[in-house]
Amino acid sequence: MVIRDDTGKPVRMLGGHTDVTAVVRAEEARQRQSAMHESEARFRRIAESLPQLVWTCDPDGTCDYLSRRWVEYTGVPETEQLGSRWLEQVHPDDRTELSRAWSTAVEQGRDFHVEFPHPPS
Repeated sequence: MVIRDDTGKPVRMLGGHTDVTAVVRAEEARQRQSAMHESEARFRRIAESLPQLVWTCDPDGTCDYLSRRWVEYTGVPETEQLGSRWLEQVHPDDRTELSRAWSTAVEQGRDFHVEFPHPPS
């Protein structure tokens, strides 16, 4: 805002400053969150459309996702398999080797692929 004297000559300027850093950061975080939700939804649509049994785990082996097909095949509700309980669906004779192969793949940053029989009921 310009303040002028009686002759119209500018004699002062008034201005203000508003720090919008927090607002901008909050909006950026919201956009990242939205993109992450969209990406997760896209992953779930793809995983649920596959004919294979699909699950995901954190690097420590904690299961955070089981496909519908996995749950139907095992007959065990998802909530009873998340965390580390999904390993109960692997035959006891194969659990040690599976865990070792998982740890090696994580340590070496390699893909992990495994086939194993479902344990008898």
